[in-house]
Amino acid sequence: MTYGSTDPVGSERFQWALAARLKALKELEAEIVSFVRSAVARALRAGDGVSAEGVVQRMMASALVAADDAGAGLLIGAKNTAKGLILGIQDTGGDATAAALTCARASAAASQATGADARDVMDSVVDGVAEAMVESGASPNEFLSEAARLRVAHGRKAEPGALHASG
Repeated sequence: MTYGSTDPVGSERFQWALAARLKALKELEAEIVSFVRSAVARALRAGDGVSAEGVVQRMMASALVAADDAGAGLLIGAKNTAKGLILGIQDTGGDATAAALTCARASAAASQATGADARDVMDSVVDGVAEAMVESGASPNEFLSEAARLRVAHGRKAEPGALHASG
């Protein structure tokens, strides 16, 4: 199809418009990661006696409630919140693997509280955590092994390769 085509679905105009929106979505995802990463680092550096585990639990729950309130963005929000949480924990010298496991467990609990599908949310969180670990040079293998067990506990099959680091 050419630019001036009357076919709205197969036209280059449609493709360009969709590509622009997808690019904006990618930028928004990066903004969410950055926002959460900074919030985690600030919370942990404030020295208010808040543990990394507590920060992860509260922020993951808040992210799912925010998505529920907004009526949109649950899986994108969960994935990018998880990624930002792990990067923020690493920025403050925390244990990324322990935080990752807390993040996955907290997402399951928080999704049940909001009525979301815990399995889908956990899958998104696992993707976000794995991306963060790979991006920072940490190995996600231990986390992915435990995440596979959590996945089975929440009714998903643990197919080989079902959980993998993106990137």
